[in-house]
Amino acid sequence: MADLPWQRTSTEPASRVTNGKVSSRQVVDSHLDRIGEVNG
Repeated sequence: MADLPWQRTSTEPASRVTNGKVSSRQVVDSHLDRIGEVNG
């Protein structure tokens, strides 16, 4: 996913999930990956 959900406002990933462009799992995984990067 070139467009990382954690870099967007909350409404953008929600809209993409609704439209079927990404899965909710992809959005959550992106956020969890970012948390891991920040927390080390």
